[in-house]
Amino acid sequence: AEESPLQAQLMRMQASLEKAKRLNTWYQDNHASQRSNEEEMDEIRRQAEAETAEVIVCLQEELSMFQHQVQESEIREKEAENKLLILEKRLKELQENSDMMSLDNEALHQILLD
Repeated sequence: AEESPLQAQLMRMQASLEKAKRLNTWYQDNHASQRSNEEEMDEIRRQAEAETAEVIVCLQEELSMFQHQVQESEIREKEAENKLLILEKRLKELQENSDMMSLDNEALHQILLD
């Protein structure tokens, strides 16, 4: 049975419609998948930003703690320097007293010898 030109044209139109329908379905599926991928990427981006923010907060806390330790260390160092200066001054005073006592002892020794 030979097809009439009208039937052939209808068959071609039917095939074109089927192809268009398949392409449309593929596009819709692909678009939904792409939208899903975009949503997934947004979620991953949000998680990465949240984790980055958490790391920044932890680093800020550590930095603050280290700064506090450095300040305490500097205070202790200054206190130690002050104590050292006081001890050096006291040692000098004791040395001077010792020198004066030695001179006094020498003078007394000379008096006793005379």
